[in-house]
Amino acid sequence: MRSPHINSITPSAVATAYLVVAAAPDVDRQHTLSANSTTLIGRDPANQVVLHDEFCSRRHCKITYNGRQWLLFDNGSKNGTRVNGELIGGPHVLRPDDQILVGRTTLTFFDELATRSPDDTQNLTEDEMLAAGSSIYDAPAQEAAPAPIKRSSRRSRRSAQSDTPELIGNSASMRALREHIRRVAPTGATALIRGESGVGKELVAAAIHALSPRRNGPFVCLNCAALSESLLESELLGHERGSFTGATEQKKGKFELADGGTLFLDEVGEMSPAIQAKFLRVLEGHPFERVGGGTPINANVRVVAATNRNLESAVRAGEFRKDLYYRLMVVQILVDPLRDRRGDIAQLVDFFLDRFAGKNAQPRLQISDAALDRLQSYHWPGNVRELQNTIERAAILCQTGTITLDDIELAPVAEDVAASAPAPPEVGYHPQSLEQVELSHILATLESTNWNKSRAAEILGIERSTLDRKLKRNNVQKRWQTSFDKPA
Repeated sequence: MRSPHINSITPSAVATAYLVVAAAPDVDRQHTLSANSTTLIGRDPANQVVLHDEFCSRRHCKITYNGRQWLLFDNGSKNGTRVNGELIGGPHVLRPDDQILVGRTTLTFFDELATRSPDDTQNLTEDEMLAAGSSIYDAPAQEAAPAPIKRSSRRSRRSAQSDTPELIGNSASMRALREHIRRVAPTGATALIRGESGVGKELVAAAIHALSPRRNGPFVCLNCAALSESLLESELLGHERGSFTGATEQKKGKFELADGGTLFLDEVGEMSPAIQAKFLRVLEGHPFERVGGGTPINANVRVVAATNRNLESAVRAGEFRKDLYYRLMVVQILVDPLRDRRGDIAQLVDFFLDRFAGKNAQPRLQISDAALDRLQSYHWPGNVRELQNTIERAAILCQTGTITLDDIELAPVAEDVAASAPAPPEVGYHPQSLEQVELSHILATLESTNWNKSRAAEILGIERSTLDRKLKRNNVQKRWQTSFDKPA
């Protein structure tokens, strides 16, 4: 079926095809493709098709014409490019009405002057297809692109693997996180994201949604710590008109709004016991009723929850339901604090400087080596959120084209926390039993392997089962049961 947006267009001698972008704010709906040039698609303002989509890479993909066919290439994007629901692996021949998914944006391809026969696909070799796009894989857009900024090689580290803003970084921790998300996302399993405040738990949840079969459904967020018990129930389940003072009209809850998509519940550990009971019932697939209503409602929702709280301690204290804890713990995703992945700081700084420049229509700032060293040596108790605010503050204060050490202002409360942190143990002899020395060494090995027990057992030269027995004998819990209690 042809789009009504195409019928009124008179194609030129050069432009023979078109892209129509699914309705989205701040995006041109219709784009003309030229047989004489390459069309780059992505977030970069220099592209011919610019998408304001955080799940889209800067130069996500491209379309070129080889004289017979229109070819689509993925430019090594993080989330990949799909045509009619299928992930493309190499050059893909476009057909009229093909649906191209870039990030979360759908583009429809129309070829109004197609004169090739279907047999042309069989005559086109893979080498010809690759040759059509290899020379412009990373070529700058032909329209007015900003002049490149000279940067020191020390900070030219952004790779295609970390090009998406929600998962920036190429440390071992971030690579493991991305791989974990890729495995979890295609399933319908409930996921619990754990990590300190500011590490980006909501962005991880959004990435899970974007890579899941529910990507075209809604992604609904709710902060459970921001509402009282009565308001939280209303936000989750909805309410009927007149059900309480101020309920002047019917309101759908987050579960209804997320039907067919994903519901992200932040700070789920702050729910009251009464709300936990109702939430558990809905989470198990039972119908629910709006506050003040009597009509059963069903919602097909995938729940992704997050917390920075030690839920195990809350369960032991009777503050969090044990059955809800096990229901949420189907899949656990741990996001490490920024101080444990300092190698990602340079890439994050690059991203925040790019975003600040684009948001304020200002030239992109550089950062001095001394300023970057200061950022990389800082302990970041506020994690990525604190780094983002620090970079924005420095960009505002900067009076030249380069952020210097004088422009870096760290939050006083963060410095106070650092000053009050426990001092490192003194070097020297301390009376300890061999069992205590052994346990300390085991814990240090586990920390060095990010609590990979198999790897730790290999380093220690013992069996994995022996390691488990030693931990159990000393009542040592898993990393996520202890690390959240440590001071920042």
